[in-house]
Amino acid sequence: MNLNNYFSIFVYSLFIIISSNINIGFCENFNSIPLNINSWQRIAVGNWEETDEGIKFYAASYRSNHRVISKKVFNFNNSNTYVKWKVNSNSYARFYVGINGAILTHNYTTNHSYGNSVVISSNTWYFTRISVNTDKTYETVTCSDDYDDNGGNVIKSTSDTLTDSQWNIVQKTNIALLYYDPYDSTDVYIVIGEAKTNAQPVQIVWNEINTYDFEDDSKIPETFLNNNNWNVIQSDFGNAIYLTSNETQSITIDAENVVEVSFRVKFAAEHYCDLFRFNYSYHHTFSPSNQWSEVLTFPIPDNAESLVWTFIEDTKYGGLSNGCSVWIDDLEIKYYKNTNEIDCNEIVQNSIAALSLEFNSLSETYTELSSNYQELSSAFLQSKKNISDLTIENSNLQETLSSMYTNEQLNEAIAQKDKIITQLNTFMASMYTEDQLQQSIIDARRGLYSQENMELMINKILEWDTNNDGKIGLAEAIQSLMISSGVKPFE
Repeated sequence: MNLNNYFSIFVYSLFIIISSNINIGFCENFNSIPLNINSWQRIAVGNWEETDEGIKFYAASYRSNHRVISKKVFNFNNSNTYVKWKVNSNSYARFYVGINGAILTHNYTTNHSYGNSVVISSNTWYFTRISVNTDKTYETVTCSDDYDDNGGNVIKSTSDTLTDSQWNIVQKTNIALLYYDPYDSTDVYIVIGEAKTNAQPVQIVWNEINTYDFEDDSKIPETFLNNNNWNVIQSDFGNAIYLTSNETQSITIDAENVVEVSFRVKFAAEHYCDLFRFNYSYHHTFSPSNQWSEVLTFPIPDNAESLVWTFIEDTKYGGLSNGCSVWIDDLEIKYYKNTNEIDCNEIVQNSIAALSLEFNSLSETYTELSSNYQELSSAFLQSKKNISDLTIENSNLQETLSSMYTNEQLNEAIAQKDKIITQLNTFMASMYTEDQLQQSIIDARRGLYSQENMELMINKILEWDTNNDGKIGLAEAIQSLMISSGVKPFE
């Protein structure tokens, strides 16, 4: 085999390894969610602030519902998630930590126990670990002093098996903290002191989008299934769809191929037990506040059937409802629609585009895969600049290379090649199992891309370079790949 083929095989192998395993996480590396308000999302109105201890989220009103989720989306399969948190509440309130839409800890309450809850103290740090296993089982452990795997004192642990619906959700969702029934109203708050996970970050991939601001329409779109009680009216942000009712009402949209939904909502009712919910396999509940929410964004799990917005009339606690008002605006629905069963070209394009961003930012520090290969590949590419659209047979290429380089140079290059390929194989075997490689291919076909893990993979590659005195450029590697193997990823 000639030198060009050796070099091409090396570069192509490296490219395939990186792009094929773009969703594989490294168990020893954790993603920490920054403790700033730009990294979190409130599924309820209410004040929040950044403090020295962490992010503090206040209750909006008496006995209202609150949920705070990370803006980052993760695949929590085979992961551990850690959350450090504390609360402030003199009277009764109920708190949870969880994986949004799929897993919740045991319920923890202040002041007194209700419904078998565990009573916790105000202004005391608690440490919760949530583990999700590949067999769909999970465990939650909440401790004082520290996490359970670091010597903490266990307060309560739970374990169970996820349903198929929960399993779909857990592979594309967020970290969540929830609390309900704050009897002390706006004096109640929860503080997030730490949130980290080794779950795989997920990039939402979409190729079609529908937006609805209702400014040009006076009627509800036909795709919005409802009983004609909803209308388009003028609101604070221009037109919005609107419902006024004293009985349970809903509006539904088909969720086929939907990967993400965002909207803002305003909900008013006379009794706190009247509720408004958004459901997509799991429901998010809004308490009446008569205030517009921020633009809320939800990743939609695979196999979700419908998106449903519902007003739920309370007749148990508050008596017959005196009516409610709901406004929905700035609705955006993102879809990922496959034109083929497997679009390999799109997978390659997305992988190369993502890798290019990382390689461009790290070009100055991307060091020694082989300084000898850098010199030889540059000389080889220079010799090809004057020959366009010409195919060279292996024998002709061998003669050309033989005339350009001495046998000693070729032998030295081959020796360097063997050394690097041996190192590559060794690190491949230590970095990935066969199950991980297979799972990465499955994730890639499902459109679960993760730019977050690329820096981790590049750092692994950099560990191979002990001398830190050489470099190879992405442009040269891809150009050599295209010329020698005929692979043209962007066609």
